[in-house]
Amino acid sequence: MDNPEVANGRKRLQIPELEGKDFSTYEQFLVMIAETGMFPARNPSLQEDNMRFLLQPGNLVCTLFVLGILTALAGCGRTQYGTADIQSIPPGAEVINLKDDTHLGVTPLMVTWEEDDDDAVRATVELRKAGYIEEIKTFWIKMYSTKEDADKNAQPVTVELRKRKK
Repeated sequence: MDNPEVANGRKRLQIPELEGKDFSTYEQFLVMIAETGMFPARNPSLQEDNMRFLLQPGNLVCTLFVLGILTALAGCGRTQYGTADIQSIPPGAEVINLKDDTHLGVTPLMVTWEEDDDDAVRATVELRKAGYIEEIKTFWIKMYSTKEDADKNAQPVTVELRKRKK
C-alpha cells in the first residue's frame, strides 16, 4: 500500500502554495522559489528537504550561481541621482560630457546624472568658450535616492577659463 504522504522513503510536504506545481527538475524548483518566495529560511517546513536538495554535490555549484545572480538582480533597477552645479568664470561656456560627447548646456548649469546602484559617479566635462582655452574638469558626484535630494545637495563645480593669447 502506497502512502500518498510518503515518496521514495521521504515524507511528502503538504504546502498549499505548491499544490499542482511541478518542480521535478532543478530549474523548475528554482522557478518555484522565485515565483512563490518560499525560501527555506522563511518556511521551516521546507527547510530540511529543500536544503538537502540544494546542497547535493551536483546542485551546489548551480545553487550558488543562481543565488549570486538573484542577489545581483535584487539591487538592479534602483536608480540613483546626482546633480552638479557647474559654473564658469566667465559664464557662458559650453559644457560637454566627455563620457559620451553629449552637449550638456551652457554655464551656469545644473546637470543631473542617473545611475544604478552607485554611491558616487565620476564625471569628466570639457568647458569651451570662444576666446578662452578649453578646460577639462573631473569630479565626483554623490548619488541620492531621489532627484529632489540630489538637486538640494548639488555638487558645486567652478572652472576658471583662461583667455587665449592673441
